[in-house]
Amino acid sequence: MNAILSKELLKKIRTAAQIIFLALGIVFFVQLFWERYTPPVFDRENWTQRDGFMAISYNSMTREPVEGLNSRQQFKEHLEALKEAGFNWITAKDIVDFYENNKPLPEKALYLMLEGGRKDNVIFGQSIMDEIGAHAGFYTYTGTLSHWGNFFITYSQAATIAQSPFWDLGSQGERPLKINENLPGVEPADFLCDFLRAPDGRQIENNEAMFKRFEKYYINASAPLARFLDGLPAMYIMNPANSFNTLMPDAIEQANFKLMKKYFQAAFTKVGPPFNSALDNTYGLSRMQVKADWDATRLIQLLDKGKFDRASFTMDTPDCADDWTSFRTQIRVEDNNIILEPQEGYVDPVILSGSNLWENVAFSFTLNNREPFERYVYLRYVSRDSYIRMQIKFNRLLIQERLPNQGLYTIFDSVIRTPPPWRFNTQVLGNRIRASIGDVLISDDLPISPWLIRGAVALGTAPEKDIRAAFTDIKAERLPVIWRIEQGGALPTDASPMGLVCASILPLDHTDYNARQLLRARSLGMMAIAALPEGQISFSADELAVPSLVPETAMRMWNGVMFTPEPNVNWSALNKTFDQISQSGKYPVLRLSREAAINLADSGNTMEAGYFVLDFEKSDMPADKWVALAHRHNKNFFLYHTDVSGQKNFYTAVR
Repeated sequence: MNAILSKELLKKIRTAAQIIFLALGIVFFVQLFWERYTPPVFDRENWTQRDGFMAISYNSMTREPVEGLNSRQQFKEHLEALKEAGFNWITAKDIVDFYENNKPLPEKALYLMLEGGRKDNVIFGQSIMDEIGAHAGFYTYTGTLSHWGNFFITYSQAATIAQSPFWDLGSQGERPLKINENLPGVEPADFLCDFLRAPDGRQIENNEAMFKRFEKYYINASAPLARFLDGLPAMYIMNPANSFNTLMPDAIEQANFKLMKKYFQAAFTKVGPPFNSALDNTYGLSRMQVKADWDATRLIQLLDKGKFDRASFTMDTPDCADDWTSFRTQIRVEDNNIILEPQEGYVDPVILSGSNLWENVAFSFTLNNREPFERYVYLRYVSRDSYIRMQIKFNRLLIQERLPNQGLYTIFDSVIRTPPPWRFNTQVLGNRIRASIGDVLISDDLPISPWLIRGAVALGTAPEKDIRAAFTDIKAERLPVIWRIEQGGALPTDASPMGLVCASILPLDHTDYNARQLLRARSLGMMAIAALPEGQISFSADELAVPSLVPETAMRMWNGVMFTPEPNVNWSALNKTFDQISQSGKYPVLRLSREAAINLADSGNTMEAGYFVLDFEKSDMPADKWVALAHRHNKNFFLYHTDVSGQKNFYTAVR
């Protein structure tokens, strides 16, 4: 009896202790978040950046330095250095608004993440974040929330974090799970990466059963956090990372993306580079996991590699391998060569960091040998479904273009008749590409889609083991964006200055020279923009007709329509016309005087223009008015009036 009483008494004491500990823990968390610290401040009204953001994550937060683990000392050193370097913290909601609602971010935007769901991350990280004024995302496995213990946060603590202004509450999934553990000689598969299989490897699960299994997992990864949030959790971390770059079956990949979109607002699916551009997939974001042995200098160095203001690349720097982003391909630098060593299976191109938003580019490289496998150079790479590329196999050169839902098109096919080495010089400007080997032009200006206007420079090769694809003496340069308004009846004789004009703006006055101007501009590979008379805000497709050209032909040759409104224009009415232009497959272009630009800034309206042609320099506009204008519009598409060699009809983008 005494033994029974003793056990019952011990059970009651243990239960009481757990309740007291839990209560104290809740009080501690409430004090931690609400009473001791000043929440971070975000100056969102003055944000104007629409290039992208960096994301870095820490897996641990030890009290004292421990080999192989992130410590609070390292965390403090890093955050101080990030603040000193001018990085600005953002939230998960800011990221979702950036991609889904075209909201801007601050310059050098940084999303800070703490993974693993450990209490130590909050307890040690909070005071440091308060000193710096930082914000972070806290990510946890939902399967650990019901476990009472000292290591991981519980449901009640998750509820507190969800209400804290210091943290985002995000999901790392239910928990790490394996399947197909009964396959001899084969590593078990991750839960979300394969079908269920019999011991002989045979698939025993159809697509419908697989989808139901996945959906149960995603519900368990989302619902426990959604109860504390206003809607779906903003962010999800896919485990394992980089799964979509392997031999994952298409049905598995499609199911994952469909369910991520159903139960989360965005997802980090990659580990590697820290940068995410405006062109990236909201459910394919990347984070850099900070290693325990990195000091602050190393962290800042790696972040600087991916800055969106990169203008060039050469092989001169000793750490130039760090300039390239890879998920599944090994990158080596030997002498003056960049060598790609891919894994077997599908591989993403190796991207030049910071080139994600390049419009115009000059790219040169040397191939020293014929090879029996493909080597690729990508220009304006956005995704596996959107790019321009050069393909070289043996001595055959292809130039290809791919657009979403339109397949792969070969726009140039030629045999190289000289022996290697081959020095390739390639230039992409506006909607044209040209290539030469040495001093010999191998392709005239080839037309490319005007809708694929920007993207990254990248390298690639065949997805096979034991390949070493070498690219020698690589040089890349971002070229300026220059537009020109043609004067009177003069023909655009070339793409001066320096052959870099990528758009020709032609007045629509329906005289005979207009046809010659249009044909000449398109023959030079320029985009052709039709300029309506000043003050006109209405539009009819008939206005794009050009004498001596068949109407359908003329319509196809125009890339955009430019409007030059009065300063006191009805902006809402003009936006309706812009919508009409966009539906016809053309770019709406807005030309503004300084007075009109100031009025637009004061109006609170957001214009749905593809480009803005501004009849002034940036410094001519009051700073507060410019910020108001750039806050609501993408400043990357502002073209400012520029005096080039005494000519005043040029407009250029300012980076």
